[in-house]
Amino acid sequence: MFQDQRFLWLLWLYYGLGPDDPAEWGRARLAWQYQLSWAEVQLAELITAGYTNDEIAERLEIAEINTVKNRINRLFEKMNVDNRVRIAVIAARFGLGPTPSTLSRPAKD
Repeated sequence: MFQDQRFLWLLWLYYGLGPDDPAEWGRARLAWQYQLSWAEVQLAELITAGYTNDEIAERLEIAEINTVKNRINRLFEKMNVDNRVRIAVIAARFGLGPTPSTLSRPAKD
């Protein structure tokens, strides 16, 4: 997908990414592939992590729940999907979302 290494370098500089974090590269690739703003990438990550609209509003410090709904609808349009699960699947392909270590069950006493 990224045959032009110079483009990747410019993308890296634009977003101020660290070269050692694969999740940051995934965010940059997702943003580039779907022409998303950095805020939209963050929204996709929160959806992928399973946050509800209320939790997203709280996390992003948005007062109006309708603002979250509008942003999610714009994300649907840009990513050409019709539900949150498809956003999560696409974001997971770029390496975003919960890691296996965050999904593990706590040890029983």
